[in-house]
Amino acid sequence: MISIVKLIDALKLAQAGYKYADAVNQSKAEQRVLEQAYIGWKREAGIGFVAKNSEEWFEMMEATAAEYAAVRRAKRREQYRRDALLMLAGGNHD
Repeated sequence: MISIVKLIDALKLAQAGYKYADAVNQSKAEQRVLEQAYIGWKREAGIGFVAKNSEEWFEMMEATAAEYAAVRRAKRREQYRRDALLMLAGGNHD
């Protein structure tokens, strides 16, 4: 017979897994938004390719700073949820 404590631990682990999966999906969604912002900026600027560290690249980065910040926040949440899941699972989160 499974104990109440083990059942609660299993539920916590399942919930942490769900939260991690949700955070991964949110990171992917924010990344797609950022990629679309890059495409939109290039289309408006009439540029097909932007070389990294070029003048156009810095302009594009400035114009898409909010989308980039959203990706960074989502990635931090993803890492936090991953660490929380691994802590509950008793794994190493290096």
